[in-house]
Amino acid sequence: MNREFKSNEELFDAIRKLQNSVMISDNKDAAREIADGFSCLNGLTDGWTLLMEALEKVKIEHANKFNKAQEKDLEDIISCVKKVVYR
Repeated sequence: MNREFKSNEELFDAIRKLQNSVMISDNKDAAREIADGFSCLNGLTDGWTLLMEALEKVKIEHANKFNKAQEKDLEDIISCVKKVVYR
């Protein structure tokens, strides 16, 4: 079961925490990709789509270097962002 976020701010906080955790784990490319995707948010669906694509790219290219908690956080965030994009 994926975690549900009660607000956009809670989701944004989770994204920032994941980015920081990944950076501390010395996975700078993944952290940069998360930051780039996060910076695309502009309140419009296209920004959410760009964030979703960035997170999915991180999952494909970098998640094999993540610890279990980071993998779970990434999955939860992707699930939530997909709901926003496809609502």
